Amino acid sequence: MKLMLDLEEEKQALWDLDQAWINAGSVENVERYLSDDIVIMPPDEALISGKESVLQWYADFYEVLQDEDGSPDYVFISQARDLAYTTGRVNLVVPSEDGRDTITEDVKYLIWYKKENEEWKGKLGIFNSNI
Repeated sequence: MKLMLDLEEEKQALWDLDQAWINAGSVENVERYLSDDIVIMPPDEALISGKESVLQWYADFYEVLQDEDGSPDYVFISQARDLAYTTGRVNLVVPSEDGRDTITEDVKYLIWYKKENEEWKGKLGIFNSNI
């Protein structure tokens, strides 16, 4: 029974971590969640790999992002408790192409995590439009 409670506590901790990453708001806040060999797959863009490249992508992203609000909707942790993934949705508010208005994009995501030195670190992030 204790093992199951520990698993539920770990799922909640990962849920909280995932929500904090999705709503980080700055490169400095995102950095703590990434592994050194993180890979992200943003919509309509090439695959981006490595922590420094991903942080640069986030820096560019946060320059145009006006608001974000997201939450996981599912957390899975492997039986060995060294791998996990989350799925969820986030609303992103960005300027329109002409800059006179804003657009809210509904995005779904999948993030794979691996435990490194007893901490969950993002290994793979996939983001897609939810249309």
